[in-house]
Parts: sequence; C-alpha cells; structure tokens
Amino acid sequence: MLQNIMYNDRPVIGILANYNYTTHKYRVSYSLNYWLKYNKAYTVYINPNSSHKDIREIYNACDGIVIPGGDDVPIDTNIVYRTFLYIMYLWHKNKKPILGICLGLQFMTTYFSGMWWENIHSVVENINTINGEDVGNMCSLKIINHQSFLVDIKKNYLEKKNQYFVHHFAIPISIYNKALAYKFTLLSTTTHNNIEFVSSLYSEDDIFLTQWHPEKPIKELTSEIMPNKKEAIFIGNKLARFFINKCINNSNTSKLILKIYDVDNLKLFHNGNNNISSIEYVL
Repeated sequence: MLQNIMYNDRPVIGILANYNYTTHKYRVSYSLNYWLKYNKAYTVYINPNSSHKDIREIYNACDGIVIPGGDDVPIDTNIVYRTFLYIMYLWHKNKKPILGICLGLQFMTTYFSGMWWENIHSVVENINTINGEDVGNMCSLKIINHQSFLVDIKKNYLEKKNQYFVHHFAIPISIYNKALAYKFTLLSTTTHNNIEFVSSLYSEDDIFLTQWHPEKPIKELTSEIMPNKKEAIFIGNKLARFFINKCINNSNTSKLILKIYDVDNLKLFHNGNNNISSIEYVL
C-alpha cells in the first residue's frame, strides 16, 4: 500500500523521468524541478519502470504532466517512450495540461503525426562545446502566432537570442504542414544551419510544446552562454506560470499526492561535469 498525503494549496505536476545513457540511471533534471517549484508547483516523478497501476494512480493525482528533454534514442526500444504512450492512453480518458520540452516535443509530435521517428525529424547539429562539455546555443524565435504561452511576453524578448536550444533533431516546417497542422498551432520557428524548424506549438486541449529549454536559465546557465540572462529568466518564468495556471484551472483531482513519488525524496547525483546541468535527481 502506497503512503498518501493531502496537498491542497499548490498545483501538482508529474514529471516523466528519463534515462541517462551515460550514467545508466533514470533521472529528473535538477533545473526542471527547481523551475517548477520556484513557480509554486508541487512535483512528483513518474518512473518508467513502475507498473501501469502506479502510473495511473500518479497521473490521476496530478493537475498536469511534463514530458522533459532527454537523450536522443530510438523510440522503438525506448522504455521512456513506451511509458509516454501509456500516459497518452490515460490522457485520452482524462485530459490534463501537458508541457513537452525538447525531446518531449519530439515524442508528442511523433505520436500525433503517425510518422516514425526517423521520418519526422531532420538532423540539426546544435551542439557547441565549452571547456570540453556539450552546451547548446542561444537562438531567437521567429514569431508566427503571438498567442497561447507566448502572448504575455514581449515580441522583442522572444526575437532576441533568449531561448536555449540543445538538440540533434528538429521538425522541419514541411513536416508540420503535412502531418501536424491539423492538431497544433505553430507559434514560432527557429533557423539553424539554414534549416527552419518548429520551436513552439500548442493545441486547444492544453498541450504546450517547446523545442527550447525554458527551465534552464533560472538556475543553470552562465553569462558566457546566455548574454541576456535576465530576459531569458523572465521568459522561462512566464511560461511556467502560464502552464501552472492552466493546471490549476483544469484541475479535477482531489489533490491526493503520492508521498513516495515526491521528487525531493530522490538523491541528488553529480555526473562528473563542471556545470549545474550535470546535477540530477536519480531514481
């Protein structure tokens, strides 16, 4: 029997843990958890190795779900993706707001396009190296629709290099038009290596997707990588509050939280690099 507690005053966000192929551990990003809690959410984790019964119990207790970024892996052998598919099965029965970040966007668009992983993604090399460590790029957004989670953010903030990207795959606009426009509104695109790709999407049933990482500026990046740090933090926190308010507005749970899955119960692990992105909660 799982031990339960009541938690009534903050929205409850479930985070799907992903697999670190370097450390061979399931993990929750320290920066992601900090970002959500800083904006007054209560966080629990979803372990891909849990039974469907436990995952269903966690899902039903949450006001919203985050599908975070993670390592690029083939989805046909990926237990995290299979857990994501079960979450989507539960979502169709009981819809809740979902935020997909980076790999989370790729999972979600693969799911709704009906196209296989290798066919929907074009390769975008978007990795820089500083002091021997992989870091991303600060990129700007080309605003297509200034609405949804971007609506309260000044366009000139978004159109400067205030968004942090670190990924190898991206969805070209041609694929969006062919396979995703029926479901998602395109909010923004970004161009890298002469490829224009999807960077922000949303759907009317409260699915919000970013190829960029809104969670990293608040706790992680240095001025060497992020010259407009204050603006980037502002954008990230605006998005967090937007999503969390959606979770509150759409809440139909009893706020019964599984204490055993509280992210803060996990151990912090430092994987050996020198930046804060290497700090993660491990299952």
